[in-house]
Amino acid sequence: MGAAARSWLRDLSSLYTPTATQFGGAAAHRASIRARLDTVFRVRQMFDIGSLRHGAGVRRYSDADYLTCWSNI
Repeated sequence: MGAAARSWLRDLSSLYTPTATQFGGAAAHRASIRARLDTVFRVRQMFDIGSLRHGAGVRRYSDADYLTCWSNI
């Protein structure tokens, strides 16, 4: 593949890749979700799952997905 094509693909993908601000926002959102769940449940673990976590998120369309394990003991 030529340099021009690689450059074009890189520029195109940058339009759809979530920004560092979006990743930071997802981290803050995760913390607020965990804090809220901890008031009712004793959260044991919380995992980031889905496209944003795996680097396949699409800017303005993808959201953060979480899986939570808790203990009611």
